[in-house]
Amino acid sequence: MNEYTTIISNQNQTTVFFQKTLLVLTVSLGLNFVPNIIFPYFDVAPYAGVTFFLFLYLVSRGLNNVLNTFYIFYQANKRFRVIILPIYFLFLFELFRFPINPGISIYMFVILPILLFVFFLFIIDIYTNFCNNQIQIFLDKYVNSYFKLCNIIVILSGIIFILIKIGAVDLNQWNDISLYGNDFKVRQEYLSGEAFVNPFYITVISPFFVKSANFFGEYGTFCGWSYEPHVACFLLTPAFLMINYFEKNRIKKYLLIASYLLFYLLSLSLTAIIGLLIVLLVYVIGLKNRSAKQKLFIIFSFLVFSFSIPLIYEYFSDEILYSQDKFESQTTDSSSYGVTFNYIFSPSTFFGDGLLKAPNGGDVSFSTGESSTTNSLDIGIIPFINFLWFYSVIIFFSFHTSFKNKEFGFIGLILIYIIFHSMKFPFHVFHYPIVFLFYFILSVVPKDSEIIT
Repeated sequence: MNEYTTIISNQNQTTVFFQKTLLVLTVSLGLNFVPNIIFPYFDVAPYAGVTFFLFLYLVSRGLNNVLNTFYIFYQANKRFRVIILPIYFLFLFELFRFPINPGISIYMFVILPILLFVFFLFIIDIYTNFCNNQIQIFLDKYVNSYFKLCNIIVILSGIIFILIKIGAVDLNQWNDISLYGNDFKVRQEYLSGEAFVNPFYITVISPFFVKSANFFGEYGTFCGWSYEPHVACFLLTPAFLMINYFEKNRIKKYLLIASYLLFYLLSLSLTAIIGLLIVLLVYVIGLKNRSAKQKLFIIFSFLVFSFSIPLIYEYFSDEILYSQDKFESQTTDSSSYGVTFNYIFSPSTFFGDGLLKAPNGGDVSFSTGESSTTNSLDIGIIPFINFLWFYSVIIFFSFHTSFKNKEFGFIGLILIYIIFHSMKFPFHVFHYPIVFLFYFILSVVPKDSEIIT
């Protein structure tokens, strides 16, 4: 290899490293504290900072070239056009609706559409020019960085749990969350106490929120690098569902699975657990031509589980009672699900408050630090139709991919999980670029008539 080739190779490695870093930062927005640490001082700084660097990258690539790449990709990919159209209509409608009835701050109203647009340009440029339009290369070369980040989060949480158990960590010495941004700050102020502890600054625990007093829950709820356990699971579960694709070493695979399962026990997010059960159900339904060994294994697992129920209830009684109470509370009109569905399916005016403003049930809104009620909000008839259109498209392609694609069926399962979990906060998903990353991946999954086996 001559000197010129070495220089070009080093430049390519630097570019790829910058791309991976930017991808991880973007998908972390709103879901973990990393962007808040890099872009501190005010609420929209992480979104503005990431948007600026995405735009800077596109400028370095040549805006005309990037836009031309986007146009060619858009014309060639019918599924992408179908998926992107309701998203495009959403923000186009918001452009006309916002002056009539502002739903969110002017800063987020300006930044969100720009962020999502430049993010799509960014990943399409990477996919086309650095991955040769090959989903395998895109996943292995770039999405793998997100997968590794999630692995780090759950492994560190497990290590901290072990250190706490053996008495090597004093939780009272680790309560400085000043670097983590406003999402953490408003919760700390609202609870007027020690809402979070962060041993060695590498994992976040909510000691005030003890869901169970047994071996896994006596120190509070583990949140990874996020401000709530269900938010952490929303970030981490897609990575959990990709373990089988990325990790081929059997020992490492089982260790990773064990680490994620431990985190689910430490976080005890009912939304995540139910979402994973739904994914498992869809996967089993999609299985065809099971071998006799697979059938026997499923029957054996069912019998073992059935006979273990009394032992499970005895040991996990706190978690089961918590889950029962949580499920009952979440099915009332004042719960987050009840408030959300009442808001979605009760439009009364033409424009309404739109899809970018989330209602709440009268409790404090941690996104603003203020309190409001659902009676003062109305989704609007057009945003309601847009909501149905958007989710119908994603649901169709998700189930089609999970049932029909042998190699990449897990992408469909990830989107099914995201759809279910996002029903807890369907209006916040437009603030989370990670969702749009998986929408993009769903749009480029190759057609495959084979069934999951």
